[in-house]
Amino acid sequence: TWFEVPCTGASEDETQEQAAERWTHRKSSILLAARTRYHVTVDAELKDRFDQPLGRKLEWDFETADRVPGLWTATGAGMVLERGRRELALGALNLQTVKASCQPLSAAQLAQGIDELLRWPSARPGEDANDPVRAPWQQLAAAARSQSLAVSAQPNQARNMPLDLATLCGQPADQAGVFTLDLTPQGPALERLGRQGDQPARLLANVTDLGLVAKRGAHSALVWVHKLSNGALVPGAEVELWSNAGLSVAHATSDAQGLARFPQLLASKGDELFAVRTPDDFAVVATHWRWSEGLRSWQLDVREGSNDPIQLFVHTDR
Repeated sequence: TWFEVPCTGASEDETQEQAAERWTHRKSSILLAARTRYHVTVDAELKDRFDQPLGRKLEWDFETADRVPGLWTATGAGMVLERGRRELALGALNLQTVKASCQPLSAAQLAQGIDELLRWPSARPGEDANDPVRAPWQQLAAAARSQSLAVSAQPNQARNMPLDLATLCGQPADQAGVFTLDLTPQGPALERLGRQGDQPARLLANVTDLGLVAKRGAHSALVWVHKLSNGALVPGAEVELWSNAGLSVAHATSDAQGLARFPQLLASKGDELFAVRTPDDFAVVATHWRWSEGLRSWQLDVREGSNDPIQLFVHTDR
């Protein structure tokens, strides 16, 4: 809700007129500057929703502390990160280090554990003791590649760091693949804050330049392969269908139109996964209902709520 009241709170570095302009037409939740002393005046004429005046003038002073530590990055399951673009980054505020744990996934591993793997990014430690969600490396009985990232900056100043999932997972830089990532803030003060600063940020993403559209019928399937970077068709791509038991069910190769056809398939017995390989790329698309992230608007340099004119091209097969 928006409000306009004769209320001002000026910091030591601004005039009452500047403060009044800043306070007018603000939301009820206002982010104040850290480490700043404020003086607040509430006029006696201020009325509530029942038109009753406050009746007396109120004044008080207060000083703000540091901002609550925070950690943010792209999160979710089934996200596509366009290979070659530096669109994934870690943002940190009032933190010294962040622990990064990473695990690459093969098509068989993803297909076999897809339900728990896709629940993991949104699960929180201790959230459901009766149905705990294991980390990907626990599911695979593997050792995650973990390291501490230095994210310190000036007090109350956010820091952004580009992230390369392949490098974090111990693979060649900018390599395509499916990766899981857990970013956990570190520091003794976080345990008592109980806010966003103590929560991990989790991601299951496919770094690729291959765009996939898959259709699965009762006894057939069709997969269309093209480039995300320029829309070019991709002939000669090896397309493989995986069952939720982690077994390879069928193979096909994309034709000159980028289409891979599966004319004869057994009826599906659950969630399935299409994996596509080229000599230098790898992409997947799943039939699981949680596999719905894909590309997001911010990856196209579009921000929610922006009033700037934009031009977008959206391809759909319907």
